[in-house]
Amino acid sequence: MDSKLQKTVKVEKEGKMKQEQKTDMVSIFHHIVQSINNKVLELNVILQTELAEVEVLCLSEHWLWGEYIKLISIDEFKLASNFSRNKSSHGGSCIYVKHYMQTKEVCT
Repeated sequence: MDSKLQKTVKVEKEGKMKQEQKTDMVSIFHHIVQSINNKVLELNVILQTELAEVEVLCLSEHWLWGEYIKLISIDEFKLASNFSRNKSSHGGSCIYVKHYMQTKEVCT
């Protein structure tokens, strides 16, 4: 699934810096992993080959409790947000974004 994103870029034209609005696409990939512990290596390989353009990675059913999700490292990505169940060994969701992306978690 792709969504459009407006961003301002600085462009040098004829020796002068100008700001222009540019529409980019953000590539988002969602996967139900059903236990992330044994799938990190596979995710790293796929994200560097077949899905190299993916910038936002959404994972469901990571099956980790509490803060353990913060110990999972996916190459070129950082953990932006996560949820874990307290009383179940299943469930959980997390969002990873490319290291260069800026994020802000919004609490409701």
